[in-house]
Amino acid sequence: MDGLITCKACTKEISKKAEACPGCGQPNEWLHPDLQAFMQAAPSLVLGAPVNFVARHCTLRGATPSAASDLAKGGALCLVLLSVPASILGAPWWTPLVLGVFAALLLVNARRQSAFEFDAETRQWQSNDDYLFIPVRAQLRLIDLDAGDPQPQADQRQP
Repeated sequence: MDGLITCKACTKEISKKAEACPGCGQPNEWLHPDLQAFMQAAPSLVLGAPVNFVARHCTLRGATPSAASDLAKGGALCLVLLSVPASILGAPWWTPLVLGVFAALLLVNARRQSAFEFDAETRQWQSNDDYLFIPVRAQLRLIDLDAGDPQPQADQRQP
């Protein structure tokens, strides 16, 4: 599956996955056609969180930025700080408890970064949050949203 392409600089044949041409040192900028199409469509995808996509040769990776977890940590701190004045100002006894629970939920979600990796040649998909990446899998034609089942096909997902 590791085919050869022609170096744009010296016209020698090189591996699609080579970082640079061994003959002239020209960086290999070849990108699998499915990944080229995906990167063009990526800005229009609607996802539940911001995702940074990186495509290189035959591999596409995506991950939610760490700034999202920083925002959640800040939100949790604000909720904890709000619970103190709320109890002092005579709010019901359960107000600090509710704010504390919300703060804990924010912190739990802040620790988790969603990410995926896809190999365009083998069609293998790995993810820790398949639900978030349903639009990505649909764009890559790993699932058919019109069929009503957003689960990956068994032979396309690594265990």
